[in-house]
Amino acid sequence: MAKENIELAIRKLKVDHVFLKNVPYLKALFRHFLLKTGNFCVPCNLCGLITIFRFAVDKDIPLVIMGLSRRTDPVLPDGANPWYFKNVIKDGFPSQQKYLSLYGPMAVIKLVSDFIFHGIRIINLPDYLEWDEEKISRILQRELGVRIGEEHSDCIAHQVADYLAQRRYGFGYKTIKYSLLIRNGFMNRDEALKKIMVEETGKLPASIDDFLKILGITIEDFHIAEKKAASMDFKKYYKGCLNQAAITYRKIFFQRRLF
Repeated sequence: MAKENIELAIRKLKVDHVFLKNVPYLKALFRHFLLKTGNFCVPCNLCGLITIFRFAVDKDIPLVIMGLSRRTDPVLPDGANPWYFKNVIKDGFPSQQKYLSLYGPMAVIKLVSDFIFHGIRIINLPDYLEWDEEKISRILQRELGVRIGEEHSDCIAHQVADYLAQRRYGFGYKTIKYSLLIRNGFMNRDEALKKIMVEETGKLPASIDDFLKILGITIEDFHIAEKKAASMDFKKYYKGCLNQAAITYRKIFFQRRLF
């Protein structure tokens, strides 16, 4: 659905769009991060951003406009950074140097210097607007004809990711999302609690079989990864001063008052 929506939008708006994918490579990364940490979302979060920024440098694009809303988008307590990525990759991933050269700390440091040299700016658009998701959805459906599903409905593995988050923290993406909506006046607490009771059951989602097949792992492998998530075993990959500095910056970024 996401790809169809993008194609609809670029056709109506008459703008360029580039689709990039490397399925075998991404599967290998997702599988490795799942088995080592119980969180397979890191490669998508980190590598996706770096790919966007590298594309801007390579094509000499002066402005990158991002769409993360700190007021409405759910973000888990533990995030990803290049030093965390390096530590997980160095724990048994094949062709380590190849992937570290693309997405490791030195690659990111070089990318930052390229941004400065090229004078490229990054703007997070939702920081500057009243970000009413329901209103925005209605406009997109009316003007572009796109179909709006649930949050992250464009990701076939999101239900599994949410289940692992519930095992890891005792709550999932919906709890974080609704907390943000309550804080910003888009939902009341009673409504949120009723929805959470139905939506965060702590049960394996129906999509688990397809997920396991795509990554080529067994349910036994998955349960081992699940235990790693629940035991916070992945915390060992956050070692190092620069790793901790990145974590501190992330906390400041997401806690900063916008209005």
